[in-house]
Amino acid sequence: MNELIEGVLKISKSDKIDYEIFKSINLNQALQKAISNFNQEIGYRNAEINTSQLPHYKCREADFVLVFQNLIENGIKYNKSTIPIIEIESKILNDNLYIKFTDNGIGLITNFKIRFLNF
Repeated sequence: MNELIEGVLKISKSDKIDYEIFKSINLNQALQKAISNFNQEIGYRNAEINTSQLPHYKCREADFVLVFQNLIENGIKYNKSTIPIIEIESKILNDNLYIKFTDNGIGLITNFKIRFLNF
């Protein structure tokens, strides 16, 4: 989990990122790519991934696929429930994107929020 948090911090705070390569992307599509990478594990564990409509956001899609992938993997891997449930919500407030991950697993972080600045 520490590696995931460090990765998120690098994505959201790095001053070495070339911001001009960011594009407005549909975060729902980034989430679907992450889900498809774990489709077999999701099916095997009968996991549910519930999400509200995610916005378009100016970023690098690969960064968000990686964040989504890691949090989904963590929500399934450390979940002893018969049906692991992961819920993903988002909102934009003052040009900042907030993504909230909630799962019914045993982990210490069951409600994880990420804030991304818009560029």
